[in-house]
Amino acid sequence: MMGPEGPGYSFIQQYEHGLPETRKELSGCVGAYIDFLLEESGEEDLPPVDLDAIFDHFSLQAMEGDFKEASLPIEGANLAGMGMIVFDSSDIQTRQRFTQAHELLECLIVALEGNRYPSSLESYIEGKKKERLCNWGAARLLMPIDLFHEFVCEHGIGINAAERIARAFQTSRLATLRHMVNCYPKRCGLIIWKRDHKPSDSVPSPNQAELWDDLEGTGGPQKEVRVQWQDLGRKANQKAYVPDDKSIDSDSLIARAIEEGEGKVGRERVDLGGLTGEFEIEAVPFSAGDEPHVLSLFHWPSEMFAGQQAQSGFYETH
Repeated sequence: MMGPEGPGYSFIQQYEHGLPETRKELSGCVGAYIDFLLEESGEEDLPPVDLDAIFDHFSLQAMEGDFKEASLPIEGANLAGMGMIVFDSSDIQTRQRFTQAHELLECLIVALEGNRYPSSLESYIEGKKKERLCNWGAARLLMPIDLFHEFVCEHGIGINAAERIARAFQTSRLATLRHMVNCYPKRCGLIIWKRDHKPSDSVPSPNQAELWDDLEGTGGPQKEVRVQWQDLGRKANQKAYVPDDKSIDSDSLIARAIEEGEGKVGRERVDLGGLTGEFEIEAVPFSAGDEPHVLSLFHWPSEMFAGQQAQSGFYETH
C-alpha cells in the first residue's frame, strides 16, 4: 500500500537515476515508472493488465463521472492527492481503460511538477506535449513492450492482427495499431482519411450551403480524399513524411474503400508528397461523426530503412 500522494511520488522517491534532465532521460523515467506500476502490482506477466490491481496496490480509487452530460471537454481527471482518478462512464470500456492508464501516467507528471526540472522539459511536463507523453505511456502500460512483441511475433503486423491483439489486451483497434506503429515504425505507418476540401479552399458559411452545392456542381472547389490524421512513428531521415491534408488519387484503393464502403487490401504506387513509392496497403472504412473515413495501414518496404534497426523505441525519437 502506498501513501495518499499517489504512485508518482512513491516511484520518484526510489528511482535510482534521479530526476530526468533531458528528453531521453524523461523517456527512460517514464519507462521505469511503467515497470514500477506493473511489477509492484504483479501485473507484468499476462494480458490484459488489471488496472484495478494497480489502483488497489497504490491506494487509489477509480471513480466514474459523466463528463459528456456535464459538457466538459475532458475524458478523465487526476485527483491522486485525494486518492482517486475519475474517468468518463459514458465511454466504451476500452476508452475507459485508456483514460485510467493515462491518468496513472499523470501521477508521474504531478510528481515531477513538484520537483525541479530543467526548462527544456517544461513542454513535456506542463505544456502541450504532456498529453502525448501520457498517451504514449498509457499505451505502454496497457500493452507492455515485451508482451506486445510476443503477440506481434505470433499474429504479425496488420489491421486484422491488431484486432486480435486488441482483444487480448482489452484495448481499442486504433490504440493497438498506434502502438504497433510506434513499436515498429520502420515496418508500418497509420493514416486516417476523409473527403474534405483543401484548407485554402474558400468555404462559405453554413447559410450559404446551397450556393456551395451549386459551386461544386459547376466547377467550384471539390472535396477530395485527404489525410486527416497520421501516426508514422519515427520519421527517420524524413523517409516517412506525409503533408497534412495531402489528397490521394480518386482511383486509389483508399479512395475506393471510402466510396464503396468496404475494406481493400493491395499493393500500389502512391504519391504522398514527401513519401512516394509502391506500398502494400490495408484500408478499412469507418464512420466518425456520421462522416465516412478510412483507416489505412501502410507496410513499408524493407529497403526503405535498409541498414537500420527494424524495431525501435518511440518517444526518444520525437
